[in-house]
Amino acid sequence: MIKTNIKRNISKAKTYIFNEEEADHDNSQLSDQDLIAKISKGEKRSFGILYKRYLDQIYNYIFFQVNGNHQETEDLTEEVFLRTFQLVLEKTNKNQNFRALVFTIARNLVIDRYRAKKIEVDIEKFDIVSEKYRNPEETLENTQLSKDLSEAIQDLRPNLQEVIIFRYILEMTTDEIAEIMGITHNYVRVLQYRALQNLKTTV
Repeated sequence: MIKTNIKRNISKAKTYIFNEEEADHDNSQLSDQDLIAKISKGEKRSFGILYKRYLDQIYNYIFFQVNGNHQETEDLTEEVFLRTFQLVLEKTNKNQNFRALVFTIARNLVIDRYRAKKIEVDIEKFDIVSEKYRNPEETLENTQLSKDLSEAIQDLRPNLQEVIIFRYILEMTTDEIAEIMGITHNYVRVLQYRALQNLKTTV
């Protein structure tokens, strides 16, 4: 019975998250916080708007981290939004920046699943915030990153690489990066400086 209830709850969540017909398009211009407020009041369809708003960014971030594996990226992306949906319903993160929340969940999930396996990252496969959700291989055609710079970023330590990706590719604020990575605002700046210095010496 317990497993049946869990499956039923997951099925309902997927309906609100992944079915665009269920999305509350009338509220598509609302801010993240306003949408979360509506969800907290029971208007669960509003989560479909948040899903659509951040789908490409989360998909691309995960695609980069798992070295271009489409199936794994799709599975992890789905799990990220399911976990986020559950947290929003539980109202435990109602005052948190939603973008920071969903990226924190994505980052932690990737760490749990992939960093332990030490999979190599190929940054040239990363589609930088592309609107082409299903075609991340077109990276070099859609960005100004040279091959040398791509290789230089790939050679950075994981935390330095992440700061570069978050700050200059996903265009996040220092505060958002600090929240996602669980470090201080000042330490983000330190990592950013170190990363840029490393890139200057290798490119």
